[in-house]
Amino acid sequence: MLCPMAAGGFDEALRSWVAGDPERALALCETMPVQEAASTRAVLLRARALLRLRRPRESIALVESLDLQLESAAERATAAMLLGTAYARSGDVERGLAVLRDAAALAVRVDVAIGSEIALGIALAHYQRRDFDAAARALDGVDPTSGIVYARALECRGWIAKSKNDFAAAVAAFEASLAQVERSGQSDRFLEANLIATMSYIAVELLDVPRCEALLERARRVQWESSGLEYYRFWLEMNRSMADEIAGRPREALQAARNAALYAPSDAFRLFAQCRRAAVLFSYGEMLGFADLAGSISADFASIDLRLLHEFEEINLPVVVAETLALIGDGAGAAAALRRLDTMSPAQLALLHDEPMKRAYFAFVEGLVDDANKEPLRARHRYREALREFDAIGMTRRALLAALRLNALHADDALLAFIREQALALPAGSWIREKSARLSAWNSDPMLAQLTRAEREVLELLYEGKSTAEIAAVRTRSTQTIRNTVSKLLQTFAVDNRQALLNECARRGAFPTATS
Repeated sequence: MLCPMAAGGFDEALRSWVAGDPERALALCETMPVQEAASTRAVLLRARALLRLRRPRESIALVESLDLQLESAAERATAAMLLGTAYARSGDVERGLAVLRDAAALAVRVDVAIGSEIALGIALAHYQRRDFDAAARALDGVDPTSGIVYARALECRGWIAKSKNDFAAAVAAFEASLAQVERSGQSDRFLEANLIATMSYIAVELLDVPRCEALLERARRVQWESSGLEYYRFWLEMNRSMADEIAGRPREALQAARNAALYAPSDAFRLFAQCRRAAVLFSYGEMLGFADLAGSISADFASIDLRLLHEFEEINLPVVVAETLALIGDGAGAAAALRRLDTMSPAQLALLHDEPMKRAYFAFVEGLVDDANKEPLRARHRYREALREFDAIGMTRRALLAALRLNALHADDALLAFIREQALALPAGSWIREKSARLSAWNSDPMLAQLTRAEREVLELLYEGKSTAEIAAVRTRSTQTIRNTVSKLLQTFAVDNRQALLNECARRGAFPTATS
């Protein structure tokens, strides 16, 4: 427990901590007169600040230096709470839990605030072990009057719900946490930034564009220039890019992806931002730009040592790169990207499959790679598996993407109905909604419905005004192959030239917009 404020350096350091500035609190503690800096209260505040700044090993060293100086039960309970939490965050979860349980026994004799912090520490340690039920039980020990600690407990409940794919419960808990932050009188920029970034991601995946835009507006109140927020700013800009993409704002989506690259905390994250830019270019038909960027991504990916990656976001890099290369039709490059997973450790690989969402995404990318390598039966199986998993857990955006790919290989009425239903929730300029409108038209006309996917793609590129050479570059085929496809299309529709072909297909409704 922190002691009451006193005059001097500690007083100002404590005010900085409450205001949500752990860096300044730490700096003030370290520049106090030697005797004051060595006091128990100053050392405990420094340990708190280090822990909040994700420097748990330094926090452990500080708390252990207090071993013989702790006199009151409150000080011993606080030190044990900080030590146990730091052990857990540094990776020694079992040791951390043991220390936290001892701290809980001490806390019975002191105030509720310390007991709430200990309960939160125990819950977070169980969460690290992925024992979500034990984590939820531990959170019951956090008192609702414990201010910012209760806000963090609500956040943890949100993460538990998200891990169980209960997105409605997750959003409710995260929103309650954000409201509690604003009521508590204590600032925590890390918590606020994490909540907004996470909720905007969920809103994008649920195709809830209004909620996402409201959260992105709320994000303006976060002091993103503060140190330590680069990771959250990166994901916020990635989410902003996805939201702009599905809402029909490709220029804004590209700019947000560029912003994400600026805030990327590592080379792996910077490559994620490049893949996001590529996804926008692909979605809106800028295939030459997409092909150029995909080549750059492939080259940059080759220089990354995958053994150094950690956490799911970074470990997922080969899968995201494989997705990007498969979309351009580089089946060999996409397959090679997936093969690089073989260089990872079992612990790293386990993070790729420990949740239904991750398994579904992996199946989807495997489908893309099979598709690019001309293995349609395997691709159909993977797409169907991904669609089923995404739909079951409520990840609407990803389910829709899987449905679009599956429909291109094997259209049926149920798939088209699913695509139309989900696409109607999107703004008129969205490429997904325009694609849905086009699919409906193409599958309702017998002549259009009989075209192969390659013929449809060439026809769409002709409609976009691309030349034979440009279409060949986009589709990575020879110009003669494209000429042969165009000749077959002319024969199919009994017309003499390309303009007549486009006119006839337009008459049949081949090129509707989302608003038509």
